[in-house]
Amino acid sequence: MMHTPAYAEDKAQLKQLASLANELEALEARAQDMDLLASDPKAARVNEELLTGLLEKMDGVETFGRPSLRATRKALVNRVHQASDRNRANGDRAAAAAAAADLAPEGQGQGREEGEAAVGPSAVVVQPKKAQGPGGKRGLSLRI
Repeated sequence: MMHTPAYAEDKAQLKQLASLANELEALEARAQDMDLLASDPKAARVNEELLTGLLEKMDGVETFGRPSLRATRKALVNRVHQASDRNRANGDRAAAAAAAADLAPEGQGQGREEGEAAVGPSAVVVQPKKAQGPGGKRGLSLRI
């Protein structure tokens, strides 16, 4: 596509999209940085706002209906959506890890495997109870 009349017409828009792609790379790195997300509870929300702002900038790049420009912009939009999904997932993981660290009594919580729940005096016990349903049928219900 280089040095064709179509490239000459699309050059300005392609430069804009390339600049936005560079911004996106920095935001993708922030979305992957678990240390940043764990140290700053607002980092994931800030990243979301920055990614949304980037989508708005991409929306401002005119494609003039040209398939090559539309495909380039669409690929960048998809990357923003993927970065946003990773950002949310990593932000949730970092927040959960921080909350677990804050709630764990000193000296406890270090020996558990990931995904293993702590059981203590505040644990809820669910016991099945036989109950009679409508029409006299017996079934199971839960008593908490």
